[in-house]
Amino acid sequence: DTNGDGVADAVKTDYAADKDRTVQIQVGTGTCSSFTSIETLSSAVFKQAQQGKEEGRTQVKLRVDEAGQDLRLRLTDDNGTADPSDDVTGCSTDVFTVRPYKYSLDVRQNDAETAGSAVELNGHSSTAQPIHKAGRPLRVIVQALDTKSQLVSGFVNHTVTLKETKGDPGMRDGSYFYVGGATPGQVTFDSSGTGTATNDTATYNEVGWLYLQIDDDGSYATQGGDGPPNDNSTPAELDILGSGQVQVGRFVPDHFTVTVDNTGAFQQACGGDYTYMSQPFGTFLSQPQVTVTARNALEQ
Repeated sequence: DTNGDGVADAVKTDYAADKDRTVQIQVGTGTCSSFTSIETLSSAVFKQAQQGKEEGRTQVKLRVDEAGQDLRLRLTDDNGTADPSDDVTGCSTDVFTVRPYKYSLDVRQNDAETAGSAVELNGHSSTAQPIHKAGRPLRVIVQALDTKSQLVSGFVNHTVTLKETKGDPGMRDGSYFYVGGATPGQVTFDSSGTGTATNDTATYNEVGWLYLQIDDDGSYATQGGDGPPNDNSTPAELDILGSGQVQVGRFVPDHFTVTVDNTGAFQQACGGDYTYMSQPFGTFLSQPQVTVTARNALEQ
């Protein structure tokens, strides 16, 4: 960079001709002149002994642990001094996105009526335990993970959709897994950047069990300026892997209501006109009838 504008003019083939040089690599946001570092990565080392072979070029493997959009790399050679005015810096001209590798999905409860973390709700049969009452709140936990299944920080302001499949074909149609009143359910990673999105408003309005999986639309990378037509990324490279199907259940009625349709009447023991005290009644003249209805917490 002969004119100091932050843009390389050409490869300096004799860069390490006088001594070994170490270049610090950072990833961050902004321009090269107003750069905000979010993570310091590996250093690139240029060996004087390899100068004739490297000719100002070297390769280094980088691992970025924090997600982000509109990122760029900044390289700094401090020239072996502590004086910032001696630093030589350069930045990548192309911005890029770092996204999580995959998601995990967990649905939990404190008890059959309240959301919380105490118990995983993973039953998938008509007799499975634990149980949760239909229409009562649940906790949904979605985590953004890297290739080593570690949490990815910095992943913010992104929404994923939970796709629902009935646990058994015979289960009633028209049941929905709600999150915050939305259908289908959606969970949002907020601005905290912890890598975990938690929602305590999820409900399921029917009995039985279901399967949930995360559907990511690949928009996180494209919102950051990457993806077609801006680069050569494929849709598969833009998508974040979902959790696969997760079993959620078992759901039971919240309560029952009883309606008396017919109070019934006994037939009198004596010729159908009267019955003596302590004398057993005859048969029913009309059978009593009640209707018992299973309902969720929303009275549905």
